[in-house]
Amino acid sequence: MIQMVHSYRGEQRFIRPQVARTGVSYYHSATGSDGLGVRELALQFMEEHDISLNEIVQKQFVEKVTADKLNIKFDSDSENKLVITLNVVVLGMVHGFSDEFNSRFNIAAQLFDRSGNIMWSYNAIPISPVAPGYSIKLKELFSSKDSMLNFFSAASEPIVQKLYDDFKKELD
Repeated sequence: MIQMVHSYRGEQRFIRPQVARTGVSYYHSATGSDGLGVRELALQFMEEHDISLNEIVQKQFVEKVTADKLNIKFDSDSENKLVITLNVVVLGMVHGFSDEFNSRFNIAAQLFDRSGNIMWSYNAIPISPVAPGYSIKLKELFSSKDSMLNFFSAASEPIVQKLYDDFKKELD
């Protein structure tokens, strides 16, 4: 049995996109009329709609264990502890002249035995996601709870898969 714990390290950072050109009177900022930037709007929306990136990642990991029928049970009273840490979360503009956004983050995980010894450890660095529907325009991102859930699920899927693949490999 494994107890699953999520922690969050580092400052949650969302990038407020700004484009400025010198010599031309052109300036764009993704700040809402209430003075809130993308970061603040995203955090506020997530809080209002009870959206947790930690819960999305945990659910994806548990679904992978279940789908592969691994002989692992998740139990909050287990002596073994799996700690998954989201280190940095970035919401930023897609490269080029696009009004679409994407998200990148780092996931680290350690499996500890009852004595606190590390049995497994892995650090999944951000990768370019290839999930369909991954990039999104801000209007669509904030259109509904489902839209934001789908966005973060698509964004986290490739890196959770990487983490899970290494976890499963260590069980062999």
